[in-house]
Amino acid sequence: MNHEIIRVATPADLQLVRQLDLAVFGAEAYNEQQWNSEFGEASVAIWVALAAEKAVGFCSAAIAGDDCEIRKIGVLPEHRRFGVAKQLLNSASDLAATLLMRNARCLIDVAANNTGALAFYARLGFKEIARRKRYYANGDDAILMQKI
Repeated sequence: MNHEIIRVATPADLQLVRQLDLAVFGAEAYNEQQWNSEFGEASVAIWVALAAEKAVGFCSAAIAGDDCEIRKIGVLPEHRRFGVAKQLLNSASDLAATLLMRNARCLIDVAANNTGALAFYARLGFKEIARRKRYYANGDDAILMQKI
């Protein structure tokens, strides 16, 4: 599978991104108001990954001071392990480097029990820098990772 098309999402993509979020995260997906907020913030960039003209993944990142914070990233299950998430993360890192004019710190929170995601981010050069107790609504801890 070839997943080389990553494009910046526009407000017209709100429902598309929301549907991807629901398909990937189910009950943990952002609601419409949260996505409206994401699309409305000047410091936030959102990307969509396309395969054969079908949306298969998304990433939302915000510039906060000298940091690039990955807020949400998701790829449809049938399109995982083809490099889509890596390309989306590279888009966020590229934006941060361009806007901040240097190698910015790139941060992401990952559920402590999400071993697959933790291993994936570690392979991409992310390291654990902190643990956030009971960070998620369900009471799970988060691991704060930084791209080194």
